[in-house]
Parts: sequence; C-alpha cells; structure tokens
Amino acid sequence: MLKHVTFLFSLLCSNVVQAHTWIDCIDTDRSVVYDGSRQYIYGGSSANGMCAGYMKDYPGRGDANINTEMTFKILMADVAKSAPLCTADAWDYSGWRHRLSVSVGQPFYYGYLPNGHVAKDQAARGTYYGVYWTGTPGTSLDTTPDLSSDKLIDGQLHDFDDGNCGETYTDLAGTIPSGRAGDGYPCMGSVTMPAGTAAGIYNLVWFWKFYNAEVNSTIKTTGGSYGGAAYTSCFQVEVTAGTAEDVTLTPSATTGTPTTAPEATSATPSATTSTPMTTSPTTADPETTTPSTMTPEATDATYSPQKQ
Repeated sequence: MLKHVTFLFSLLCSNVVQAHTWIDCIDTDRSVVYDGSRQYIYGGSSANGMCAGYMKDYPGRGDANINTEMTFKILMADVAKSAPLCTADAWDYSGWRHRLSVSVGQPFYYGYLPNGHVAKDQAARGTYYGVYWTGTPGTSLDTTPDLSSDKLIDGQLHDFDDGNCGETYTDLAGTIPSGRAGDGYPCMGSVTMPAGTAAGIYNLVWFWKFYNAEVNSTIKTTGGSYGGAAYTSCFQVEVTAGTAEDVTLTPSATTGTPTTAPEATSATPSATTSTPMTTSPTTADPETTTPSTMTPEATDATYSPQKQ
C-alpha cells in the first residue's frame, strides 16, 4: 500500500509530461480533416483510407500501439545535434496508406490533436512548428541541422494553438467548459504548393518544438513544467503538375509570423466561436487528462530512428 501511495505521489509531482502529437490526416478537402476528425480518431480501422494522405508509417487509429509507434521525439538537448528527423524505415504508401497528390498552387490541410496542451495545461500555446522541405523532388532533410528557416515551405513558423482547437473541458471532472472546439477535433494547419514547383515526389517534415525555444527550457504553467522535446511527422507529397524547374526557396514571408519562435507564454487567447461539445466521446482521446494525472515523460529518453 505504501509503495502504491509513493508511486502516486511521485506521479502527481512529476514536472514533465508527455506530448504524443503527430499528424493523423492530410487532405486537400479541409472538411475531411476537420469535420471528419472524430471518424478517423475514434473510428478505429474502419476509418483507414478516408484521408487523401498520411504521414510515414501511419498505422491508423485502430492500432493499439499507435501512441508509441507515431511518437517521434527528439529531446531538447539533442535538437542542436545531428538528430534524425524521421524513422529509418522505407517509405510505404501501399494499400489504404495514400501519398497526398496535389497541383501547384493547390492548398492542402493537416490535423494534429492538442492532447490537453491547449485547453487544459495550456503549455503548448505560444510554442511553434514549421513544415520544411528541400524544394527539390527526390531529396530529403535528414537531421535537425537541416531545418534552416530557408527550408520552411511557406516561410513561416506557426503557433501550435490555432486559436480553435482544445478539449471540451479544461478540467478532468468535466465541469469547466473550455470554449474550444471540443474533444476529437484537431488543431489545423495548411500548406499551398508554391508557384514554380516541379512535378515529382517531395519529402516534408512537420517539426514542433514543445519547449521555450528562446531559452531552451521547459514551459512552466500553474500546473507544473511541460515539454522538453521536439516532435516530428514526416510525409510525402506528389506534385502532379508543375514547371520544369525547381522552386526557389525564399526567406520568411512578411506576414508578421516569426521564423524564430518567440518565448512561449501561457496566456490564454480569446475563445473562438466554435461551439464546444456537451459530451465527450466514449473512446478515450489520447492524453486529455489534467496535469496531475498525466503520465510523466522519461527525462533520460533518447531519440530513435525507429520506435520511441
């Protein structure tokens, strides 16, 4: 009994929690990614193939081990080193696992779950991700030093919090509405294939720093300290119509979005007009617990080109 109590106490006092975030669905139709999200999040293997594109090695939500198979984590201290960005597995877009196909100038959309870090502990607000590529078909970005700002496909970093996503309630008891989209709805991002992109297959990397990138530290909120690692999703896009020459990579667009992420804060943005769900789905959403019940992240873990 004493050992059990001691374990629970250490769990409650843990200062670092897991993120477990990846891209689940990619499509040129935003409604598939957003409106259809509860189908592919909670529908198990029956939803396999409903999206036009998937990330590398995606097993589908029907796989009981998806949490470990799709979490590609790079510890904060290793980001400055030559850490691999993707698994070493061969690309496999067979069966229902589609490679996204787009035309030049065509936007596509992707979704990733907030996993409690927007509506609950709020630690991911003000943290940033980017989508990177080489701009040349058949080539890839392999290690973290390759992720320079001129490799951002749209020239921008993006706030992990899209201003809409977040679980239905801010507390585990389900008594405090978040004013966010609700359980099962993802955070959304989009990319438009740049003018001048040659036809071919491109390797892209979604790279999120879940830590204060200004000072390389974890993020402290009222519930504790969070983050301490970067997370990636690697995927391919086939451009079916383009020019005969490679796209010219450009520096950051002058849209006000930084290419160097500012210090993360825990400030709460204004609630969106999305109507929060009144009930939570019966199938558990990964990691929607409050900080006091979240599983502590192993601080001595290392990145791996295979499974985390």
